[in-house]
Amino acid sequence: MEQIKQLVEETMESYYDYVGKVADGCQVIADLVHENDKEAAMRAIVDLSEGLAWLASVELHLLNHSYKIESNVTKAQSLYRGINAALEVKNYKVVAMQFEQEMKPLFIDA
Repeated sequence: MEQIKQLVEETMESYYDYVGKVADGCQVIADLVHENDKEAAMRAIVDLSEGLAWLASVELHLLNHSYKIESNVTKAQSLYRGINAALEVKNYKVVAMQFEQEMKPLFIDA
């Protein structure tokens, strides 16, 4: 039982450490898009998407151990639909705006 408690605590620490970096990551993505560095921006977008999926997975596993986390991860994941739509039509101005004005504020005070 003690091992599970320690694993939960370590997982929560990693979770909050990552959440604390998401707002800066959103700004980095927006900056890369503004700088027209599409390749680096796309890598960062994929990395963030994978990170958000990990956060959602951690939330689910923690809930199974009676730890509920109130977060905006699900909302952030839903924003990816709009981001993907903008990427499909190569509307990079909208992509940058969505990261700066919609996604980043979800994690400013996280």
